[in-house]
This record gives sequence, structure tokens and C-alpha cells, in this order.
Amino acid sequence: NNATATIMADNFPVGSHVKVEVDGDRRSFLSECHSAGHAIDSAMERCGQNLPPTKGYHFLDGSYVEYKGSIKPEERANLV
Repeated sequence: NNATATIMADNFPVGSHVKVEVDGDRRSFLSECHSAGHAIDSAMERCGQNLPPTKGYHFLDGSYVEYKGSIKPEERANLV
């Protein structure tokens, strides 16, 4: 889990008041990771690779985007 702390909702009675703080620098960086996933999608389209994205993971421990389908090995060098 990439959260600094995970708190389950059942730890608080209904109507509880809570205070949440967001690490602005971390949030900004994770937002950039998320935007990078969209940039990858755009690059795939511009290269003529219209594979549908199926999963995106945009965190510091290994961001990636998965697509349905594949690119033939002999075509990959032209895309890099």
C-alpha cells in the first residue's frame, strides 16, 4: 500500500469528525505519474498502436500501463 497510513472506516462511529492532511509534494508527484500514463496512451495512439488500455498503476514503486493485445517483436524497434 502506498498510503502513509491506512485506517479502516469501521474504526470510526458514524458522525465522527476526522482531520486529514495531504502531503502536497507527494500528491503533486503522484499526479504527475498519473498524467504520464495518459501521455503513454497518447504516444501509443500516435504510433498507430490502438491497443485498449486495461490497467494503469501510477505509483513510485513501479508505474506502468497494461494493454490488451501485443505488438509483434519485429515492429517494436520502430516504436522506441
